[in-house]
Amino acid sequence: MPSGFSLRKLFSKGSGSATRPPREVKPGMRYQKTPQLDSVWVVKRMVHTLGNDIPHAMIAREEVESDTRVISVSALQDRHFFQYLPPKENPPPETVDTD
Repeated sequence: MPSGFSLRKLFSKGSGSATRPPREVKPGMRYQKTPQLDSVWVVKRMVHTLGNDIPHAMIAREEVESDTRVISVSALQDRHFFQYLPPKENPPPETVDTD
């Protein structure tokens, strides 16, 4: 193979969104399932198993945290399956009026 050959470069498409996904998947990151775009999944933890060098992540639906999956990191980073979502902005803290 030629020097500098990369399957990622071969199969990647131009950036279609303003927010670029980070290279490394970490707990707390949010992804939206494509093409449905109605379910948001949050990375809960990274999963490493003996004898398997392929990194995986446990994800949970944001709307229903009991709905979990274990998925390869490469599938999370593939725009055909998931789209990266930027972190939610923290809402301002609630204020309590006292008399």
